[in-house]
Amino acid sequence: MFGILTFLSLWGYRSNYCKNGKHYRNKTVLLVLSVTIVYAGITELLQKYIFFGRNGNIFDFFADVIGCLLGVIVFRGFYRKKISNLPTPHS
Repeated sequence: MFGILTFLSLWGYRSNYCKNGKHYRNKTVLLVLSVTIVYAGITELLQKYIFFGRNGNIFDFFADVIGCLLGVIVFRGFYRKKISNLPTPHS
């Protein structure tokens, strides 16, 4: 689930992701990854302390983080070829 969330969050930045430089791409991935990982942590805390019949688990959190990382890997795989075909800007 978190892999899909991360992939779709990056998908929203796809036009700028391909057009702008490497610095922008890394910054975008870091921002989206940070937000989705924090969201994963919050959901586990809510499950532990707020919702009845649910329990938060550190291993579920780690699984969510792995899902987030997989979402980034799949997104970068989709756009690797597209980025490599872009012309390089002249200095």
